[in-house]
Amino acid sequence: MSEINPFISKPLSDTDKKLFQSCEGKRIASVMRDGKKVWIKRQGIEKRPWGKRLHGSLSFLLPAAFMKSSPLRDALAMNGQEIRKIEKFRKAGIAVPEILAVDGPALMISDVGQTVQKRLDFLKKNDGEAYEKLLIQCGEALGKVHHAGLVHGRPHPRDMFMAGNELGFFDFEEEPEAVMPIPTAQARDAWLLFFQVSAQSLEKNKTDHVAFEAWKKQVSPETLKQLEKIVRFFSIFITPLKLARFIYLGGDGKRMLSATEFLSSNLKNRHPL
Repeated sequence: MSEINPFISKPLSDTDKKLFQSCEGKRIASVMRDGKKVWIKRQGIEKRPWGKRLHGSLSFLLPAAFMKSSPLRDALAMNGQEIRKIEKFRKAGIAVPEILAVDGPALMISDVGQTVQKRLDFLKKNDGEAYEKLLIQCGEALGKVHHAGLVHGRPHPRDMFMAGNELGFFDFEEEPEAVMPIPTAQARDAWLLFFQVSAQSLEKNKTDHVAFEAWKKQVSPETLKQLEKIVRFFSIFITPLKLARFIYLGGDGKRMLSATEFLSSNLKNRHPL
């Protein structure tokens, strides 16, 4: 870890030791440090959902790279992954929380203020135009990440924050690029983000289209090609999901249907799938 960030190899101060101890047993907690709110995130506190464990154990059997699970690491390795990805984003000029201290599987980071999702929730009720613009900015921000050759892993507006006029990223809990080529992992990023952009947009076929173009113009042709493969595969679920709406379709199903329909249509406009 010291090769990634020399600061974290330093011994903990007595104050930081007490802060880590004060929230032991909690996955995420906010504490005050030198008069400022900071966050302590501890890996290994919560059990992984059974679906994620099953996905990880069967991942080697899956034929397509985009289907594979991110590595299921122990608590120390997960903390190392978070630190490693924060530092990669920081070095690329993308806003991330500041790493303040590390204690085994626990990480202390600076507070980054309001998440993009909370900002969206406010704007949805108070400023529809700004709401749509912020959704577009999510696509643009992910495009910058991919243009830098990086992967978030699970991009969602709740894992982004307002950093002045830019958007920053945090919560790097998945590393799909460890098990698949970077263009594939970036395509997976885009597919997951448009679950949110397409479903949350109030101006269908406008906001999501502009957001997609803002992302697309920054990525490699190979990333776009890999997204086509993902969308082609999941397009077989469009009709069953539409039929399921007449009975019951949960939030995840609705978001998947919205994103897959939108991406399928836009990619077909580029050339036939």
